[in-house]
Amino acid sequence: MNKKGIILLLASLGMAAMTAMAGQYGEGTLEEGNVTILRNGKPMVMSKGAAKIAIMEKDLIRMGAKGRMVIQTNEKAVVTLGPNAILHVEPWSQRDKKGNVRMLFGRFRTQVSGLVTGEQFNVKTATATIGVKGTEYVAIVSSNGNTTMIPVENVVQLEGLDGLAQDVTPGQMSVVINGQRATQPTSVPSEVKGDVLNEKLAAPSVESTKANLLPGEVSLVEAGIIDESLLVESKVEEFTMEEALLKPIGEMESLEKDARSFSREAEIK
Repeated sequence: MNKKGIILLLASLGMAAMTAMAGQYGEGTLEEGNVTILRNGKPMVMSKGAAKIAIMEKDLIRMGAKGRMVIQTNEKAVVTLGPNAILHVEPWSQRDKKGNVRMLFGRFRTQVSGLVTGEQFNVKTATATIGVKGTEYVAIVSSNGNTTMIPVENVVQLEGLDGLAQDVTPGQMSVVINGQRATQPTSVPSEVKGDVLNEKLAAPSVESTKANLLPGEVSLVEAGIIDESLLVESKVEEFTMEEALLKPIGEMESLEKDARSFSREAEIK
């Protein structure tokens, strides 16, 4: 199933995961562009200059084409979302890890500090889990779930669906393709580093034909870092994401079209 087919599937899924409201998860500052937040079935559009935005549990956040937002979370982490990024604040657990952030698409930077013994900040994508005890990293998630992670500071763990974690240090990267085991940490190629480690964190739209690309794919295949057959399979074969990760994008695709009919009502502090 190609990306368009997946989006059509997503659009047919219900609102069950979005109906329950919970508490506040954090606070967002919109630094550039605009953002759409899907909350209780209603999309709310906000632009640069808005007051601090209360980020609630269950919120689905989709950045505009030039948007950038910094979220101060209750988990002692600061998450910066780049243009076109899509994030779902939804609790999850997998094996011995759990968290509240599901990164569905795009690029983001995370800075974590002040965690005490036993605490960890974890982010889930469709194919991978990123875990830190106190550090900074940049990650990219393609439209079919392939995930690249590059630490900026200290050690970051990346694991695929098999649960085998790779410890990755600054100057290295690890990649999860098609849900398989995270690649062995390897030095970041210069073309990937220049593309990823910048402040813009820009990604194409999830509807773009480039949305299923990771930075430097060709060079990573040529260097033997990622397997070409797995990469091709991830783009042309049916991809089995968790249903909980599939639902939100389809709802945003459907409801965002009607955003103009709603006011800019939002829980803003």
